[in-house]
Amino acid sequence: MPGSGNGDYRGELRRAIAVMTSYAAKLGLPPAHVLLRLDGLYGDAAPLIDVLTTGLGVLARSRAYHLLELEVVKLQLLRTPDQVSTHPESGMTRALYDCPVVPLTTAGPEVRLVVATHGAMSSSPSVGVERDGVVYELFVSTLPTPAFTASDVLDLYLHRGSFETVLADEDDEQESDRWYSHTPCGQEFAQILAQWVWNLRLELGQTFSPSELCTTEFASAYVAEPVHADEPAELAENMAQSSSIPAAVYGPPQWARSSFTHGAPSLGVYLTTRWDAALSCQPPPLSPRAAA
Repeated sequence: MPGSGNGDYRGELRRAIAVMTSYAAKLGLPPAHVLLRLDGLYGDAAPLIDVLTTGLGVLARSRAYHLLELEVVKLQLLRTPDQVSTHPESGMTRALYDCPVVPLTTAGPEVRLVVATHGAMSSSPSVGVERDGVVYELFVSTLPTPAFTASDVLDLYLHRGSFETVLADEDDEQESDRWYSHTPCGQEFAQILAQWVWNLRLELGQTFSPSELCTTEFASAYVAEPVHADEPAELAENMAQSSSIPAAVYGPPQWARSSFTHGAPSLGVYLTTRWDAALSCQPPPLSPRAAA
């Protein structure tokens, strides 16, 4: 049955699984090396089992909050959090509890469950479930432990697009998700135009009201340790020589010579001409057509 307002989301999921399974087979990759990230729409047991039965890796936000009632999960929540994660952009701090083996249903299969908790706000949480002033978020995955820590699991899910919170402003202000045209090409043109307009607004806004740009550091930069006095002199000399190597210098760009097409213009000129013609968007000449 199609999901209300979401179409046949399970059917679309099965088609996506078939494509990824075929892709992995052509590349000679084990299915478990393909990681499928799913949001809360697919967070019930049935869609997750569709993925797990194929052997594909999965990382999903779960809506199966009854898992919090399992004894293994209750015992884990009574212990000290395995990790504490702070989102670099929103500042949200979550305590993470890692449950390596949890049955997804009474009959299986078993998955890894990461429970993220944080204090409740004044309003009801948009994701997760609130119990006794604490919001619980569930993340189901097949990522192995300890190769992937609980923080790694959370980061892989949330950082699939840290830009999404920025693009939310674009969607809210321009409503680019709505229908603009009854034809696919018209709809695609509207999406491209919306991106251009939004980029222009950002550029003009930064020009007239400058603000410091935000950056996200996923990992600290590597800092080379200085050479100590007790280290061999030969090593110090080699490092000094490598630092004195001049940087590569390149000459000015040059047009390519005539190609094998015997007198046709160079590739750069050809592409420029074709690009200008494409931008002109001039329709082909019309000719009368006999009535059917």
